[in-house]
Amino acid sequence: MKKNIHEINRRDQDRSFDLILTMIFTRAFPVWKRYDGAVPPDVLEQLDEAGDWPRGLAAITMKRLSRDPELRKRMQGFLNARAS
Repeated sequence: MKKNIHEINRRDQDRSFDLILTMIFTRAFPVWKRYDGAVPPDVLEQLDEAGDWPRGLAAITMKRLSRDPELRKRMQGFLNARAS
């Protein structure tokens, strides 16, 4: 059975979105850890600029990391796996 082209495109879009989110959290998590969640505004701005992110994305990402211990646990596991 042939796959619908819209179905294939949607799956590719979902993968792209997942990769973008993974990249954002992978770059933000070590910074969050370094400052134990209290990341200074100038560091947030540097992270936005270094990642070529929309202004304020680093702050939103840090807030999400601060309120979601399961996400932090998964990110730590992900980074540990990459390091080994």
